[in-house]
Amino acid sequence: MTNTIKIVLLSSILLSGAAGYTLSTPKESNIITMHASWAEEQPSVESLIDVSDLVILGTLKEELKSYQPYDGHEFTFTDGIVEVKRVLKGPSLDEVVLSQYGGVRKDGKVEVFDDLPLLEKSKTYLLFLTKIKDDTERNGKYQVIGGPQGLYELNGNVKKLMKARDSGLNDFSISSFSDVEINQKVIEAGLDTIAELAKKAK
Repeated sequence: MTNTIKIVLLSSILLSGAAGYTLSTPKESNIITMHASWAEEQPSVESLIDVSDLVILGTLKEELKSYQPYDGHEFTFTDGIVEVKRVLKGPSLDEVVLSQYGGVRKDGKVEVFDDLPLLEKSKTYLLFLTKIKDDTERNGKYQVIGGPQGLYELNGNVKKLMKARDSGLNDFSISSFSDVEINQKVIEAGLDTIAELAKKAK
Protein backbone atom coordinates (compact mmCIF):
# COMPACT_ATOMS: atom_id res chain seq x y z
CA MET A 1 0.00 0.00 0.00
CA THR A 2 1.44 3.37 -0.99
CA ASN A 3 0.19 6.76 0.11
CA THR A 4 1.63 10.16 -0.79
CA ILE A 5 1.46 12.90 1.78
CA LYS A 6 2.22 16.45 0.75
CA ILE A 7 3.20 18.49 3.75
CA VAL A 8 4.46 21.88 4.73
CA LEU A 9 6.63 21.73 7.83
CA LEU A 10 8.33 24.43 9.83
CA SER A 11 10.94 26.47 8.01
CA SER A 12 13.82 24.71 9.77
CA ILE A 13 12.79 21.41 8.21
CA LEU A 14 12.09 22.87 4.79
CA LEU A 15 15.51 24.52 4.67
CA SER A 16 17.54 21.48 5.62
CA GLY A 17 15.24 18.48 5.74
CA ALA A 18 12.33 16.83 4.06
CA ALA A 19 9.73 18.77 2.07
CA GLY A 20 7.55 15.73 1.42
CA TYR A 21 7.16 12.05 2.16
CA THR A 22 6.06 8.95 0.29
CA LEU A 23 5.23 5.93 2.47
CA SER A 24 5.52 2.32 1.34
CA THR A 25 4.19 -0.31 3.74
CA PRO A 26 4.26 -3.93 2.53
CA LYS A 27 1.36 -6.01 3.82
CA GLU A 28 2.00 -7.68 7.18
CA SER A 29 5.17 -5.61 7.68
CA ASN A 30 6.10 -3.57 10.74
CA ILE A 31 8.42 -1.41 8.63
CA ILE A 32 7.27 1.74 6.87
CA THR A 33 9.79 2.75 4.21
CA MET A 34 9.92 6.51 3.74
CA HIS A 35 10.95 8.19 0.49
CA ALA A 36 11.52 11.92 1.10
CA SER A 37 11.86 14.92 -1.16
CA TRP A 38 14.77 16.62 0.54
CA ALA A 39 15.78 20.27 0.53
CA GLU A 40 17.56 21.85 -2.42
CA GLU A 41 20.88 20.17 -3.18
CA GLN A 42 24.00 22.14 -2.35
CA PRO A 43 26.11 22.90 -5.46
CA SER A 44 29.55 22.33 -3.91
CA VAL A 45 31.42 20.98 -0.91
CA GLU A 46 32.26 24.56 0.05
CA SER A 47 28.60 25.59 0.10
CA LEU A 48 27.65 22.48 2.10
CA ILE A 49 30.24 23.44 4.70
CA ASP A 50 29.16 27.10 4.68
CA VAL A 51 25.50 26.31 5.43
CA SER A 52 26.48 23.90 8.22
CA ASP A 53 26.61 25.15 11.81
CA LEU A 54 28.75 22.18 12.74
CA VAL A 55 30.86 19.66 10.78
CA ILE A 56 32.09 16.73 12.86
CA LEU A 57 33.42 13.22 12.82
CA GLY A 58 31.60 11.14 15.40
CA THR A 59 30.08 7.90 16.59
CA LEU A 60 26.69 7.09 18.09
CA LYS A 61 27.10 6.88 21.86
CA GLU A 62 23.48 6.28 22.77
CA GLU A 63 20.14 6.10 20.97
CA LEU A 64 17.37 7.89 22.84
CA LYS A 65 13.59 7.95 22.44
CA SER A 66 11.52 8.28 19.28
CA TYR A 67 8.80 10.94 19.26
CA GLN A 68 6.30 12.79 17.05
CA PRO A 69 6.84 16.53 17.67
CA TYR A 70 4.34 17.98 15.20
CA ASP A 71 0.68 18.08 16.19
CA GLY A 72 -1.57 16.27 13.74
CA HIS A 73 1.29 14.43 12.02
CA GLU A 74 2.90 11.06 12.71
CA PHE A 75 6.30 12.12 11.35
CA THR A 76 8.74 10.41 13.68
CA PHE A 77 12.17 11.46 14.91
CA THR A 78 14.70 9.63 17.06
CA ASP A 79 17.29 11.39 19.19
CA GLY A 80 20.81 10.08 19.46
CA ILE A 81 23.81 11.24 21.48
CA VAL A 82 26.79 11.50 19.14
CA GLU A 83 30.27 11.40 20.64
CA VAL A 84 32.41 13.93 18.80
CA LYS A 85 35.75 12.50 17.72
CA ARG A 86 36.83 15.62 15.85
CA VAL A 87 35.34 19.02 15.06
CA LEU A 88 36.05 20.28 11.53
CA LYS A 89 33.84 23.36 11.81
CA GLY A 90 32.11 24.89 14.81
CA PRO A 91 32.60 25.07 18.57
CA SER A 92 34.58 22.46 20.47
CA LEU A 93 32.10 19.87 21.77
CA ASP A 94 32.40 16.44 23.35
CA GLU A 95 28.96 15.32 22.22
CA VAL A 96 25.82 16.56 20.47
CA VAL A 97 22.18 15.47 20.45
CA LEU A 98 21.14 14.56 16.90
CA SER A 99 17.45 14.57 15.97
CA GLN A 100 17.23 11.87 13.30
CA TYR A 101 14.43 11.26 10.82
CA GLY A 102 12.57 8.00 11.46
CA GLY A 103 12.08 5.62 14.36
CA VAL A 104 9.32 3.83 16.27
CA ARG A 105 5.85 5.36 15.96
CA LYS A 106 3.16 5.29 18.64
CA ASP A 107 1.43 2.42 16.82
CA GLY A 108 4.63 0.33 17.01
CA LYS A 109 5.48 0.59 13.32
CA VAL A 110 8.99 1.68 12.42
CA GLU A 111 9.67 4.51 9.95
CA VAL A 112 12.85 3.87 7.94
CA PHE A 113 14.19 6.29 5.32
CA ASP A 114 15.67 4.56 2.30
CA ASP A 115 18.54 7.05 1.91
CA LEU A 116 18.91 8.33 5.48
CA PRO A 117 19.34 5.50 7.99
CA LEU A 118 19.54 5.95 11.73
CA LEU A 119 23.10 5.97 13.05
CA GLU A 120 24.60 2.70 14.31
CA LYS A 121 26.93 2.41 17.30
CA SER A 122 29.46 0.29 15.44
CA LYS A 123 30.12 2.95 12.76
CA THR A 124 31.86 6.31 12.46
CA TYR A 125 30.34 9.20 10.53
CA LEU A 126 31.10 12.51 8.85
CA LEU A 127 28.18 14.80 9.72
CA PHE A 128 27.23 18.20 8.30
CA LEU A 129 24.80 19.60 10.86
CA THR A 130 22.49 22.54 11.44
CA LYS A 131 21.08 23.61 14.80
CA ILE A 132 17.28 23.30 15.02
CA LYS A 133 15.31 26.38 15.96
CA ASP A 134 11.59 25.71 16.38
CA ASP A 135 8.94 25.49 19.09
CA THR A 136 8.99 21.71 19.53
CA GLU A 137 11.12 19.34 21.58
CA ARG A 138 13.58 19.31 18.66
CA ASN A 139 14.60 22.88 19.48
CA GLY A 140 18.31 23.27 20.27
CA LYS A 141 19.25 19.84 18.91
CA TYR A 142 21.05 19.23 15.63
CA GLN A 143 19.95 17.61 12.37
CA VAL A 144 21.85 16.69 9.22
CA ILE A 145 21.83 19.23 6.39
CA GLY A 146 19.49 18.37 3.50
CA GLY A 147 18.88 14.76 4.51
CA PRO A 148 21.50 12.47 2.97
CA GLN A 149 23.60 15.46 1.87
CA GLY A 150 24.78 15.74 5.47
CA LEU A 151 25.43 12.08 6.39
CA TYR A 152 28.44 9.94 5.40
CA GLU A 153 30.07 6.82 6.78
CA LEU A 154 33.83 6.68 7.38
CA ASN A 155 36.02 3.68 6.73
CA GLY A 156 39.39 3.48 8.44
CA ASN A 157 41.11 3.17 11.82
CA VAL A 158 38.81 5.02 14.22
CA LYS A 159 41.52 5.10 16.92
CA LYS A 160 43.43 7.59 14.77
CA LEU A 161 40.62 10.14 14.92
CA MET A 162 41.81 13.10 16.97
CA LYS A 163 39.98 16.24 18.05
CA ALA A 164 43.06 18.28 17.12
CA ARG A 165 42.49 20.21 13.90
CA ASP A 166 45.97 19.55 12.51
CA SER A 167 46.18 15.75 12.38
CA GLY A 168 45.93 14.13 8.96
CA LEU A 169 42.82 12.29 7.83
CA ASN A 170 43.90 10.82 4.51
CA ASP A 171 43.75 7.27 5.91
CA PHE A 172 39.95 7.46 5.90
CA SER A 173 37.63 6.89 2.98
CA ILE A 174 34.08 8.22 2.77
CA SER A 175 30.95 6.40 1.63
CA SER A 176 27.45 7.74 1.14
CA PHE A 177 23.86 6.53 1.44
CA SER A 178 22.83 8.51 -1.65
CA ASP A 179 24.24 8.91 -5.16
CA VAL A 180 23.26 12.54 -5.76
CA GLU A 181 25.93 14.85 -7.12
CA ILE A 182 26.89 16.63 -3.89
CA ASN A 183 27.44 13.30 -2.13
CA GLN A 184 29.83 12.24 -4.87
CA LYS A 185 31.68 15.56 -4.57
CA VAL A 186 32.16 15.02 -0.84
CA ILE A 187 33.50 11.51 -1.44
CA GLU A 188 35.89 12.71 -4.15
CA ALA A 189 37.14 15.62 -2.00
CA GLY A 190 38.22 13.35 0.87
CA LEU A 191 38.54 14.20 4.55
CA ASP A 192 41.80 16.16 4.42
CA THR A 193 40.40 18.53 1.79
CA ILE A 194 37.11 18.88 3.67
CA ALA A 195 39.03 19.70 6.87
CA GLU A 196 41.03 22.38 5.04
CA LEU A 197 37.91 23.90 3.49
CA ALA A 198 36.20 23.87 6.90
CA LYS A 199 39.05 25.93 8.40
CA LYS A 200 38.40 28.64 5.80
CA ALA A 201 34.60 28.49 6.02
CA LYS A 202 32.56 31.50 7.07
